[in-house]
Amino acid sequence: MRNTRPTCAAIHKNFRITDEHLGEGGPKAKFQANINAIRLLKELEAAGQQASPEQQEVLSRYVGWGGLALTPLTRKNRHGLPNMPS
Repeated sequence: MRNTRPTCAAIHKNFRITDEHLGEGGPKAKFQANINAIRLLKELEAAGQQASPEQQEVLSRYVGWGGLALTPLTRKNRHGLPNMPS
């Protein structure tokens, strides 16, 4: 009997960022995008799932903390986010 399961190459496709405004916005928007991406990643990892194209869009909006590290927004919210990676 022949194996008819698709190979990894057939399942996974390279994600291309097409958002021309990626990374734009103020600290509040960037902070929220980072939190959304982290939460989604944790959900995907816990479920052992790959991200769908829509979920990949959310993950691509993660911009890091470098520019946000010293803003009042991150200082104020840092302790209000239980179980979030630092």
